[in-house]
Order: sequence, then structure tokens, then C-alpha cells
Amino acid sequence: MRAAYLYRVLADVEQEPLRAGLFSKLAGEAERQAKIWASGAVQRGLPIPTAFRPDQRTGVVAHLTRRWGLARCAPSLPR
Repeated sequence: MRAAYLYRVLADVEQEPLRAGLFSKLAGEAERQAKIWASGAVQRGLPIPTAFRPDQRTGVVAHLTRRWGLARCAPSLPR
């Protein structure tokens, strides 16, 4: 869910509509993939988190991206 969370932040911050739409689509795909993994975990009796909470690094990256914009924070995003 970390990828989906960051893609949502990028979609919110991006001012160019085409790129913002792309980030939104990527967030949706990341969420879809997370549901597939969660379903497999449930079938195997493994616990899954009830709600996503970003880890410290992800929260800091999201905050700085919102504050300073995508261009300044792009180097700190996971690749």
C-alpha cells in the first residue's frame, strides 16, 4: 500500500492534469495488486493489517512532496 499512498500524494501535488491522471491510475493499480496479495494471505491464514499506516520515511517523503513539490522531491522517491 506504500506505493499506492505515494502515488495518491503525487496525483494530488501534480499540476499537469495528464500526469496527475497517470499517478491516479498507478495508485489504483497498486491498490489492486495489494488486494490480490491480501487475498492470498487470507487464504493461507496469514494476518493482514486492518488499515494502512505509512512508515516514517514514507510519511516524511509525502509531507515534503506536498510542501516542496514533485520536482524537488523526486530524487527521494523509491525507484
